Amino acid sequence: MNWKRILVEDWPRKLVAVLLALIIWYAVSAQLQQRMTITVPVQFTTDDTSVKLTDPENLPQVTITLRGSNRSLSQVTSNNVEVLHQIQRWPGAGDYEAFIREQNVDLPHGVHIMDITPNRVNVSLDKVTTKELTVVPTFAGRLESGWERRRTEIVPRTVKVRGLRRELDDLREITTQPIPLGDDTPVSFDIEVALKPPTDRIEVIGRNKVVVTVELRRTLVEEPMSGLNLHVLQLKESQLYVAEIELPRYQEPGVKVVIEGPSEAIDRLTSDAVRAFIDITAVPQAGKLTLPVQIWLNARGCRVREQSIQPMNVEVTIARRPDPADASPPSAPEPTVPEPGGQ
Repeated sequence: MNWKRILVEDWPRKLVAVLLALIIWYAVSAQLQQRMTITVPVQFTTDDTSVKLTDPENLPQVTITLRGSNRSLSQVTSNNVEVLHQIQRWPGAGDYEAFIREQNVDLPHGVHIMDITPNRVNVSLDKVTTKELTVVPTFAGRLESGWERRRTEIVPRTVKVRGLRRELDDLREITTQPIPLGDDTPVSFDIEVALKPPTDRIEVIGRNKVVVTVELRRTLVEEPMSGLNLHVLQLKESQLYVAEIELPRYQEPGVKVVIEGPSEAIDRLTSDAVRAFIDITAVPQAGKLTLPVQIWLNARGCRVREQSIQPMNVEVTIARRPDPADASPPSAPEPTVPEPGGQ
């Protein structure tokens, strides 16, 4: 073939054709060389279902530089670009280093990868295991003053949980949701309450509730009181009165007693709230009698400790006042006390 003739003949038109081809090539190449960068998280998969990420909420991220036409790149978003790494050959402890390559990236058609930064990332992995934990009840609110929890029983006492090994290693107990306490709490009650795992990643195996039995008791402190004056409770219209009171020979002056009750109430206890007295309102006639010593107590939540009153009984001489028409009655102390209330 005569190449010279081919090139020389009608060369202006051929030159125009070559120039047009170069312009078209340049335009197409320019469109294909558009670039963009996008940052996406790295997703991880594994065939071993017991292997989990310790912090799945904070995945490592990579920045990918992409090349393509304006039309192709306009379709790229963080929702349609996925970086997926298959975990392999994890030794079972410590961090895992993942290499990110082009084959790990899923892209829309017509988009090409120019660079991935960084091309390796570290994640923390752990094994899922099970463990038996002791159930510990928790309480909310306060009991009425003077009460405390005497006994607490839980059924079942232990439960099995599932979670990451590093989270379960130092875990010995699992708590319940708070059990409410208050002034109206019964002395004994049963309640079904849910368990409260320490993290969302720890799962209770089986039923997530236990039955808690609670028994209460009073908490009392003692306050000894001595030297109490002995008063007489009598009817105003009665003609009988106490002429003489004989205390035991060993008895010191005054009456002794021990008051017990909540510490708050005992701290507020005053001598005006405690009265020792004998009651002659039911005595029918004059004479010598042995009467029990009683205590009038005005203190909420408090009581007289059993067998603490000294003396427990006293010998008294009951006399009758003479008729007003006769001589003036002999003088005698007639102390009275308010009408008893409480104990």
